[in-house]
Amino acid sequence: MTSSSASTARVFGLDLLRGCSALAVATYHGLAWFDVANVPVLGTYGVYLFFVLSGATMVVAYQNRLSSAAQIVDYLVLRYIRIAPLYLVALLASTAIAALTSHDRFALLGRAALNALFVFGAGNPGETAVVVGGWSIGIEFVFYFLFPVLLSITTGLRGIAVAAIALVAQWIFVDITLTGKSLETGWTNYTQMLSFIGYFVSGCVIGSFVRVGDRAQRRIWPAVAVGGAVLLVVAGPAEATDGLLGLRGAALSALAVVVVVAASRAAVPVWLRPFAEFLGNCSYSVYLLHPLLFRLFRSQRIHASVSALPAPAVVVGVVALSLVLAHLVYTGFERPVQQRLRALWRRRRDAAAN
Repeated sequence: MTSSSASTARVFGLDLLRGCSALAVATYHGLAWFDVANVPVLGTYGVYLFFVLSGATMVVAYQNRLSSAAQIVDYLVLRYIRIAPLYLVALLASTAIAALTSHDRFALLGRAALNALFVFGAGNPGETAVVVGGWSIGIEFVFYFLFPVLLSITTGLRGIAVAAIALVAQWIFVDITLTGKSLETGWTNYTQMLSFIGYFVSGCVIGSFVRVGDRAQRRIWPAVAVGGAVLLVVAGPAEATDGLLGLRGAALSALAVVVVVAASRAAVPVWLRPFAEFLGNCSYSVYLLHPLLFRLFRSQRIHASVSALPAPAVVVGVVALSLVLAHLVYTGFERPVQQRLRALWRRRRDAAAN
């Protein structure tokens, strides 16, 4: 769910898609929480696109840079620095809110500690996550640990074969886990690394074919990316599990990968690139902050003041507000803190090396 911090190279098509995916997840939650509509594909495949995007951008950032143990340690520390500051703020707020109604605050604090270290992603993150949507961040951190190995086996034709195997394994696991169940009843068993491994590995393969600055992109790719994303939404069923199981689930998963392929090849006009970078930078903050904003607007005091407005207008307004707030948080907190922590780590690393 995060953009690369290891390279200044940008793939603007991926930035655009990342930002739109974050807004799709926020819109799904808003529509559901305000009883406007249930469009589960926005929430499910909005997150799944993140996993593909993460694999792709990680390869673009770290290709040929993880050849030693020291480089891998450096990479893991920088990954933690990239996602931890804002996540810890969201975790603190979410833990404080949960503590108001918790019957076992000691267990809640234990879960919060696991969340802070991101080790909760290794087992049942859908149950142990404290932050709304945090389960996916936990799983992504597990992928970060696997990434140095994946980086070495996801290039060329071999990489395509590895991605195909990972996708088939993913589809089999999801079918076994969710057949005969709703997403709610099967949630804990479903939110495991194997349910999403095919997306991340496919993203790694996509990233291995990306050539930053390549001007050979064809104009058809933006149309494929937009058309594929629209088709994902239109083809998404009313019941979430229907979009994950069987041939439909396999087809939609493959379509999500195709959308990222197209976005990685799309030539983004110069005039659109600042907006693409803006969306890419804000995507992580939107993802983490929008549940807290919606909770605020659903609180008794504020809800009473906006109840006269049409619910769809409130949802659109809160999603837009989450984007504005995300930009302020990114520029005023997230980026400065990351820069400071990176500088401290590098000084410590260089001093140890000397």
